[in-house]
Amino acid sequence: MKNALAFFLALAAALWAGGCPARDLNQEPAAISDQGAAPHEYMRALGEADAAVAYIWEQMPFLINKALLISKPCQVYGDFDHRKSNVFSDNDPTLAYVEPLGFKYRQAEDGFFELEMAVDLLILDSQGKIVVLQDDYQRAEERSRYQLREVFMNVSLPLFGLPPDKYHVSIKVRDLIGKGSATAKLVVILR
Repeated sequence: MKNALAFFLALAAALWAGGCPARDLNQEPAAISDQGAAPHEYMRALGEADAAVAYIWEQMPFLINKALLISKPCQVYGDFDHRKSNVFSDNDPTLAYVEPLGFKYRQAEDGFFELEMAVDLLILDSQGKIVVLQDDYQRAEERSRYQLREVFMNVSLPLFGLPPDKYHVSIKVRDLIGKGSATAKLVVILR
């Protein structure tokens, strides 16, 4: 954890020195302690931290942070029930939880930020034969006054009725605004 924090602080300092567009380089960063900083100092510090995250987000490629099998659909970002086994019976629902990062936004005329993603699905059996190939299998669209970063997708995998086998699942998520894409690979065993 200390190494990750040190890395982030070094990265943030390098970005600030490189001219992160949201920071006034003539001002010193807010010095905030637990000894009674004024509320506006906290707000300023949060604004600076958010500007740094937004800057990093704009520079990063589209990627998938997390993709895993889950026991039930997730209702809230990060509140997934990670399935402990990738072995399913024919009656079990096969669901995946996917967290994309680095997607881009479009700002609508009303000031809202919009994001749009599509899922392409490829499922191969143990012999490498395609059993499912579907572009635009699923879509995700969001609108918010803020640039959302905590976005997830529940992806239902259409394995019902397939014979027992080991299946290789590729979930390709495409950012329809930023034009990037990333693929997560999972293995599902049907018994």
